[in-house]
Amino acid sequence: MSSRDALARDVGALAAGRALTSVVEVGVALAFVRVLAPAEFGAFALVLGVAEVGRQLGAMGLPEAAAAFTARHTDTAPQTLAAIRHVARMTAVCAWLGVALALHATAAFAPVSDASRSILRTLAPTVATAVALDVVVAPLVQVLVARGRGRLAAALTAGPSLLNAATALALAARGHLAAVGVAMLAVALVRFGFARAAVAREGLLAAHAARHDLRPILRFAGPLALHAVSSKVHRQLDKVVVVALLGDVAGATYGAVTLELPVLTAIPFAIGTVMLPRHAASVHRGDLDQVVSDHLAGIRKVSLALVPTLVFLEVFAHEVVPVVLGAAYASAVLPFRIATLTSVQRVAHFGSVLSAFDDTASIARLSLTMVALDVACVVPATLAYGVVGATAASTTAALLVFAGYQARIAQHVRRPVHAILPLRALGGSTLCALAACGPAALVFRAQPPGAQGLMAASTLYLATYLVLATVTRTVHVGDFRDLGRLVRFGGSQPRGATP
Repeated sequence: MSSRDALARDVGALAAGRALTSVVEVGVALAFVRVLAPAEFGAFALVLGVAEVGRQLGAMGLPEAAAAFTARHTDTAPQTLAAIRHVARMTAVCAWLGVALALHATAAFAPVSDASRSILRTLAPTVATAVALDVVVAPLVQVLVARGRGRLAAALTAGPSLLNAATALALAARGHLAAVGVAMLAVALVRFGFARAAVAREGLLAAHAARHDLRPILRFAGPLALHAVSSKVHRQLDKVVVVALLGDVAGATYGAVTLELPVLTAIPFAIGTVMLPRHAASVHRGDLDQVVSDHLAGIRKVSLALVPTLVFLEVFAHEVVPVVLGAAYASAVLPFRIATLTSVQRVAHFGSVLSAFDDTASIARLSLTMVALDVACVVPATLAYGVVGATAASTTAALLVFAGYQARIAQHVRRPVHAILPLRALGGSTLCALAACGPAALVFRAQPPGAQGLMAASTLYLATYLVLATVTRTVHVGDFRDLGRLVRFGGSQPRGATP
């Protein structure tokens, strides 16, 4: 299999795994609402939320460090990974303490029911231990991606998430909430065993971290930890502001219109994960042309799905919002259109390029800038224009930071900003998508409002877009093969295919 096919396979596997996990997690959350009593659901949701925060903060950029450093220094990769694992074990202990203390403190001091207090205290030790194991495993999984084992890495990520969701739902439905933590711990242990064995087969567990200089690793990972914290704050800050200033109904509207489709986040995440070690190796060789080429190719791939999706949502927002969000949000078309523009920043995973240049400090600065812009813009905009103002301010902040990423990457690769965007491909996708809106609009006029009309129109829209994009060579034959890998969870080529 060629290098390009291997990259496409790994991207397909990781994108499919992330999208599938996101969809299942949303579905399971909705199922928990029906299965559990309100107090139990609140406690359980808090446990999962604290666990996710502990997992993200405990990782503190170490998975990215593992991918970048082992790709640059292949001759000392075992020693480098051993040093990163040593740091990960220390942060895992901190994550365990943080999760356990947060849950026990909530149980002790928060105004919760006795049943909720019991759930928090019972789940605290097992869930905290599962989180610690996940922190230790994260760099191992990332190294597998760097070694071209994307399908295995996707399985080690999506598989445990799906298993956790299924077992938690089954146990909760039977009233065995206390056993959920034990099940999560068991899954984490199995995942740890498989990941360690897979990395051992790659010959990367033979060394220890003695006398290894940890300072470059910490300088690389530290800003990414700050980025993780600021990203968590940013994702919640504007929602808190809207609720505090306008009330819970407006907060519900804002939360609904700012939801993103899983595919819009899964594909750039997968491309960034796979391309980070490749970018790092190219930078180490001084091959800036290869960095730019790979970056442009990644943007083009994402745009083939992102651009037609955004165009459809923008043009047909009046038809989409009542069906997808519900009739209660039918009046939220304008904030929905504004919020949809935020997804423009998903056209690429810019952090992977900056990380390859060891410029994680810029990632942290841009994340903090996003938080500062939220504080400076969202509050006055919300007071002046309500939900529309909050959405416009948040979208503007996101697009300004997007421009900041572009400018910083352009400096590193020594190119003008317009040279690191495939403008011709983006323009071709946009024109094809706009042209495809014509037949879809006729379907909407002929069909009564509702899910059936939306399904028929979106199907015709997609078919028309693909035909136009193929005729104009905006989409190539290889793109359809890559789509097939995505659908098959990154599967290999069909029999008889030419490698």
